[in-house]
Amino acid sequence: MSLNGCGRAPKRGLYALGTSLLIAVSQFSGGPAHAQSKEELDKARAMFLEGVSLAAANNCAAALGKYQAVAKVKMTANVAYNMAECQERLGKLVSALGSYRLAASLVTDNKPAEVANNVGDRITSLEARIPRVVIQRTEQTSKIELDGVEIGTSQIGVENLVDPGTHTVSGKLGETEVWRETVQVQEKESKTVVVKIDLAKFKPPDRPTATATATVTATAPLPTVEPPSKVPAFVVGGIGIVSLGVGLGLMGASLGAASELEKICGADKNCPPSEQGKYDSGRTMAGVSTALLAVGAAGIATGVILFVVRSGGSAPQQPAVATQPAVSRGTPTELGVAVRGGNGSAGLSLIGRF
Repeated sequence: MSLNGCGRAPKRGLYALGTSLLIAVSQFSGGPAHAQSKEELDKARAMFLEGVSLAAANNCAAALGKYQAVAKVKMTANVAYNMAECQERLGKLVSALGSYRLAASLVTDNKPAEVANNVGDRITSLEARIPRVVIQRTEQTSKIELDGVEIGTSQIGVENLVDPGTHTVSGKLGETEVWRETVQVQEKESKTVVVKIDLAKFKPPDRPTATATATVTATAPLPTVEPPSKVPAFVVGGIGIVSLGVGLGLMGASLGAASELEKICGADKNCPPSEQGKYDSGRTMAGVSTALLAVGAAGIATGVILFVVRSGGSAPQQPAVATQPAVSRGTPTELGVAVRGGNGSAGLSLIGRF
């Protein structure tokens, strides 16, 4: 006989309600209260009565919430039995079976009698109604889940109790789901699901060995590298040749001016003031020519080095750079001027070389 009348006809609801009220009073008024205070027990008793009323009105979902709140304060055989009946009416057969078995374990000396007289039949009836799902597998490396909850090895190949309805069986490699199947079961029905995972399909590619890597490296085509341009070598070398040519020209002009001054000034190198301009011009040309000769020689040497390096050769270790052209020992390259006077005459004296 139902204790809460959930799902019963209205004519039996009052009888069930009265029975539950009597049991509630006996369950919460007598016996040790363990650690609960009087206020907690009074509140739990009130919630239990609310649950009984909701169950009598066939609102099993709300009644179950009340019973579960009462169980947190004090779990009794009657509370567990009423929870089981609500769960059964809601289609939660697996939970109901557990609650019925809990209620049976809380019966002492066949008390409460209402639970003791009915819980055994309820368990037997429910065990026959609950559907089963048997899960098998073709390999041992995947993780199997039933409705999102991993199952252990002991649950493979045996009947797993489930509620009537739709259930999902999935297989995972690591955290990646690689297989899934949905199964629909009814009351008293048993179905088998075989998890089939092709491990070869999900096998990671083999890493190349050290020998294979070396072989690939040795036989791989080398990237094409464009040879460096020789234009900079030609440009620098050309500047050097031009500078050297101009420097040699200026040197020739300065040597010519020095030769003329030597004829005019004589052996004593005394030059008239009228030759000052020619002297200054020759001196300037001598200085410029010396600088251009040095630049030209350096430019030619640098151009040669760039040409050799960009052609793939090696640059000379110590390039010979002429910083100053050789000059004949007897040819003057510097000039100096001395002002002389006396005896009513003035003039210039040629000293030194250009």
